[in-house]
Amino acid sequence: MRSQRVRVLSGALVVALIAGTTAIGVGGCSSRPPTTEEVGADATSPAAEAGQFAGRRSGPIEFRAYSGDVADDARLATAVDAMTMLVTPTIDAAEERAGLAFTTGRGAAVVFVDSDLNIAGEVNSRLLDGLRRPVIRISARHVVSGAFVPEVHFPPLVVQAVVLAVAGERMAPGWLRIGLATEVGGAFDWTLHERVLGGPRVRTQPDTLFPETPAHDDALVATVRVRALARIARGERALARFVTTRLSGASSANALRDVGVHDADFLEAAAETERDRALAAVDLVGPLALLAQARDALASNEASRGIPSAGLLAKAVDDGDANAWVATDARIVLAEYRLLAGDAKAARTLLATALASPAHLVRRREARLLEARSAAADGDAREASSLYRRYAADYPSGVGTDEALRAIGVARKAEAELVRTRDAAERERKAAALAASEPAETGPAKAGNANSENAARTNARKKPTPAPGRDPSSDPLPPPKPPRPLPPPKDSSESDGAVSARIRRSPGAAPRSPPSGGPRASPRRGQPRPPLAGYHPHGGADLRGSNLTEEAQSPRGERGKRRSGA
Repeated sequence: MRSQRVRVLSGALVVALIAGTTAIGVGGCSSRPPTTEEVGADATSPAAEAGQFAGRRSGPIEFRAYSGDVADDARLATAVDAMTMLVTPTIDAAEERAGLAFTTGRGAAVVFVDSDLNIAGEVNSRLLDGLRRPVIRISARHVVSGAFVPEVHFPPLVVQAVVLAVAGERMAPGWLRIGLATEVGGAFDWTLHERVLGGPRVRTQPDTLFPETPAHDDALVATVRVRALARIARGERALARFVTTRLSGASSANALRDVGVHDADFLEAAAETERDRALAAVDLVGPLALLAQARDALASNEASRGIPSAGLLAKAVDDGDANAWVATDARIVLAEYRLLAGDAKAARTLLATALASPAHLVRRREARLLEARSAAADGDAREASSLYRRYAADYPSGVGTDEALRAIGVARKAEAELVRTRDAAERERKAAALAASEPAETGPAKAGNANSENAARTNARKKPTPAPGRDPSSDPLPPPKPPRPLPPPKDSSESDGAVSARIRRSPGAAPRSPPSGGPRASPRRGQPRPPLAGYHPHGGADLRGSNLTEEAQSPRGERGKRRSGA
């Protein structure tokens, strides 16, 4: 999965959501179905055993059967293949560095669920076949969407499972379990850069990256403590000896004295040093500073202000001066600038490179949405329709979903009605009924003057209401207004035939702008105003024809053009 993009099964537009939490049963190795007392709320009918991955095993890790919403998605099977190859090296690393190993009969079970878990998954200790065993729970939807990256997220889960297995009936210290999982699982750098790059703007504040919280509540705080312990402990395999002593039931003070650390305050001071080292790696200097400036301009809808920084950032990426995480995120930012400048082909090339590095791609959702916009701007309606369909299926709600549904001509009301059922024939019947009973709610909103209150009141089409709890101003990528709903791919084997029929019933093209060079006629009362000069459908300034490199070399170039009237 690291070196190739997985092919997506075509045809599925609306993916059913199951209300509440639907978990897959976690049974033991026997054929007897699990009881409620053994697995609690995760118990399901034995029919779930007919799903994918039944009986798949890699050493002490067993992948339980799954027959949920995305069981037929080929990306899930590919991800499981990648996970099985990671089991052995991860267990070897846990034994070599921390002295951890699964005991007989206490192997872990991997369960894919349809509930909305944390992207990184979770590990719990459950009673299975009379023994307390670790259970790794992963959201299947996060796997198929690419948010869950096996190389990044699966090894820490395996390490946590080993810690729980070694602790047995005892309660493993939270900071030790989380810290070892992040450090031994190789996820520290990812977790750090995810916090730096994951928001609408770049964040490097110490209290944001390392919050003032107990170590067992935060992965980075726990990991710097484990790193400090490994550095100051004395003796051969000191960290492994501390872990073995602590998990065997000894107190923290006794386990520290066993490795030559007689004062817990000394450990905390060493952890502060490790934290400062990590912060030094993400100082706002060099390419990271340029990336922060370019992203801040986009988030503020002032793209013109970020052109000089974007030009210098592009040179830094080409010269190899940025680390893998910064370079991958920089390509997303540069792609947005190229799209605003009218160079959709260059934007698509940058995004393809970024999406080909999943182990360093923090903002995958934003990259995929921008990829669909770039295809539409490049005139590739067929590819844009396919990308928007995949996006809507992988992300049923949240940022960009309404835009994807509008782009392919599916009304939000129809989608909301259809997601309640998983049966294809029933979805088709409901879609046909909705298409015949109400007008389509699709198509772009009519262009109007955003500063005119009268135009806003008389606009015949209401703007989509943001989802509850979501601030539209924090969207890293302002949604564009596509010229018309895109047709479905001709070779699509879409099962929702009525949805395709609804797309064909979508309204016509958006109102055309007046010819360039001629006077703008005043709109009649009740009609929207034409777009203003400098308007761009993706938000921010219209940068068509601008050259990032030239603007970087001459920051006053854009200002001079305005003065000369160019």
